[in-house]
Amino acid sequence: MKCANCNEPTTLACSGCQGSPVLEGDADIAYYCNATCQRANWKDHKPVCQLLKDRTKLYRVLAIAQRLWYIYRELTWAQLDIHSVEKSGEEFILRGTIDRDARWPVDYKVFPSHLLPLKEDKEAVLSYNGCVDGALWIVEVVEGWLKDIVSETQQVRHWTTNDLRTMSFQPASAIHILDTLSVVHDIIKITLRSGETFAIDLAGAQYGYHDPIMEWERYKKLRILEDLSSTVPPPVAYGVAQLLQPNLQNKYLLASMRKYSVGVGYGDTLGIMNYHILEWLLDEHLTFENLLKLPEERYEKKRDDLIDFVEWTFHGVVKKPYFTVNGTEACHVKWESGTKVLIMHGSAECRVVRFGEEIVILTTGDSGIENF
Repeated sequence: MKCANCNEPTTLACSGCQGSPVLEGDADIAYYCNATCQRANWKDHKPVCQLLKDRTKLYRVLAIAQRLWYIYRELTWAQLDIHSVEKSGEEFILRGTIDRDARWPVDYKVFPSHLLPLKEDKEAVLSYNGCVDGALWIVEVVEGWLKDIVSETQQVRHWTTNDLRTMSFQPASAIHILDTLSVVHDIIKITLRSGETFAIDLAGAQYGYHDPIMEWERYKKLRILEDLSSTVPPPVAYGVAQLLQPNLQNKYLLASMRKYSVGVGYGDTLGIMNYHILEWLLDEHLTFENLLKLPEERYEKKRDDLIDFVEWTFHGVVKKPYFTVNGTEACHVKWESGTKVLIMHGSAECRVVRFGEEIVILTTGDSGIENF
């Protein structure tokens, strides 16, 4: 690589650009010999660097938001009682009963994770018929976590095309009732302050599209058969995902709020998750902004720890009828940074440690927890 300022060979990439998502048509990442060359070139490089920083923040936030949304969907499953799943290639047939008037939590139903051993299949069914939920979730996330970089938000309703997967729900009482081919689909279109536009679709897995984000022009050409957005009012956020700065005053506020955080409530799940995110940030001595700016490897570890913590908080001592599979793998008693500490049998303890995608349970006897 050559220095963007003096054109001499170098291997030092601009830290602001490095690791940003690469899209078609992007210029090369800037490289510099040293800080002097970087400062000399900053006026020219600043607009591109800011654009790439904003894009990185967007992608990272949406990855967190989607994983939390899947947890929410599993916790609040209510309308479909799925008895079996038939799969032929990418065609899914769900069989069971449906209650269109079901309301959570009184009509809560256990999500059939045991029928969906593959992660991609589970995501597809969790997102089934969930596009409105996903759109509302993103509107709140944009308002609370992305407000500084998003200049416009629009809800887009459309008929889909180029579906990679089809899914239908067929109860015994009817030949055919719900499928992904006969319903319109809602997504969110956002415009960043840089001018870049993206389609945000948390519920795309039901169609075979698992990534929550795609450049808008590509999405429009690939996925929109007919745009019906003129019938959709502008999205409204209710401010349930506001992030406080981690300081002593807010730590006292969180401590006073903790006694009210005993589960999930219909419509406010994201707000409760947001509270637990703040709790985790305070314990980690991090701000949300600083979390998103961490180098890739450290960020991914902290992100996974954060999501594990949020999911764990819904499975405490007070037993609830609703749960997620991941959240009930063990009986949790407390949380330490990066690990969950558990009571197993008698005085024996164990801690659950993450190694990449693997979760390993390490146990000790009366001597206590070792340093792992």
